[in-house]
Amino acid sequence: MINKKNLFIIVISIVLLVSGALAILLYFKKNSDEAMRPNDKIEGNSKNTTQNDTTQGNPFRDRSKEINPGGDGGINIEGSVAALNINKRLKKYIESKVRYIDINPGIQKEGGSKNGIHHLCNSTIVKIAAVSSESVIIDKCPENTFFAGTNLGYIEAGTQSIVIAVYPKEKAPKNLSKKNIMDIFNCKENEYYIMHGAEKSGTTNYFEKEIEFNKQGSSRCKEDNSYRTKKDEYTKRLDQLDDFYEKYNKNIIFYGPQWVLMNPAYSNIDFSILTINEKEVNHPDYPYKSKIYYLYRKNDKGDPEDHLVETFLHYAYIYFKP
Repeated sequence: MINKKNLFIIVISIVLLVSGALAILLYFKKNSDEAMRPNDKIEGNSKNTTQNDTTQGNPFRDRSKEINPGGDGGINIEGSVAALNINKRLKKYIESKVRYIDINPGIQKEGGSKNGIHHLCNSTIVKIAAVSSESVIIDKCPENTFFAGTNLGYIEAGTQSIVIAVYPKEKAPKNLSKKNIMDIFNCKENEYYIMHGAEKSGTTNYFEKEIEFNKQGSSRCKEDNSYRTKKDEYTKRLDQLDDFYEKYNKNIIFYGPQWVLMNPAYSNIDFSILTINEKEVNHPDYPYKSKIYYLYRKNDKGDPEDHLVETFLHYAYIYFKP
C-alpha cells in the first residue's frame, strides 16, 4: 500500500517529467519556427532581416515604425517605362521587409522620364519619379508647378540595357558596330527605315546622346526614312512594323528597353535583337546601358518629404548598393 510520503514523491516526479517534456517541445518548436522563417522576426513595423541590412553608410533612415497600420497612403512611382521591371523587383523586396507599406510600381499616367518629373512636381500622390537619363534630372520643381521651388534629390536605381532590333528577322544582320549604329540613326545610310523613341522619353534622351543625334541627325533625317514615336504609342508601333516595311520597302531598325523588346508578349513579332560590337545584351561590356534614377521631393531640412519616402529610399539604397 502506498503511504503519503511515497505518493508525494510519485506526484513530484510526474510533474517534473511533464515539465521537462514540455520544455523540450517548446525548445524544438522555437528553433523549428526560426529555421522556417529566418528573416521574419518583427521589430515594431520593420521585419528584422539579416546583418547585411545595416544603416552604415546609408543616408536614409528606416522610419517604418512611423507607418500607420491603418493606412498611410503609399509610394506611387511615375516616369520611365524602362524602369518598370526594376520598380517591380524593388516593390517585392521592400514589401518583404516592411509591413503596411504599399508600393505602386506601375506607370499610371503617361510614361516617360520627363512626364514622371512633371507628375512629381504637380501631384501629392506621386512620391517618386523614375527617370532613365541623367541629363533630364533637375534639382528643383519648375515654376508653374504645384511644388514650384521644392528641392529634389535622387538616387541611382540600377541599369537597364537598351537593345537594338531589326525587322524582319530574316534580313537582319547578326551584329553591328557602334559606328554602324551612329551612322544609321543619323541617316548617313539609306538601308533602314528608322523608328525613333518619344521625345519625352529618358531612354530616347539617353540613346540620342550616345549616338550624337542632335548634333548630326536631327536635320538630316526626313520623314521618308525616319519616324519619331509619339507618347504612349510605342508598343502600338511594334504591331505595325509590317505596314512600315511594306510602305517604305526598307528594313525597320528601332531601339527600346530590354525588358520591353525581349518580353515574351512580343515573341510573335518577327524582329531580331542585334549584338553590338560582338557583345550580346547581357554581356558586361554591352555598350548601351542606361542608368535608372529615382527622384524625390525634399522638405525644408533637405530630407525626404516624409517617413514613407525615406523608408522607401532607405531600403532602395540597400537593394541597389554595390
